[in-house]
Amino acid sequence: MTPRQAETLAIIQERQPVAMADVAHRLGCESATARTYLHQLHQAGLIVPSSSGRWARWRIAPPPKPPEPETVALRRAIEQAPSIWHYAQRLRAISGVSA
Repeated sequence: MTPRQAETLAIIQERQPVAMADVAHRLGCESATARTYLHQLHQAGLIVPSSSGRWARWRIAPPPKPPEPETVALRRAIEQAPSIWHYAQRLRAISGVSA
């Protein structure tokens, strides 16, 4: 993270939600430059828009939610299940067909 990105993030943390024009004013830069910093922080998942459109205001992204227990159990079952290749090998062995 560049020093300017860190400064942008600090501005948002201090006073959220914040408009791009406010960020540009506080940084002392052009709106296009502030828009670039906001876009980079958004791409990194650090900030989210609290409104959309031309007059969007930005805030700190909420922490990611932990996965649901059912999702974790399903993922674990899929990872531990034998692969299709394993079943194909067993079928070939039973039928006597060589690979």
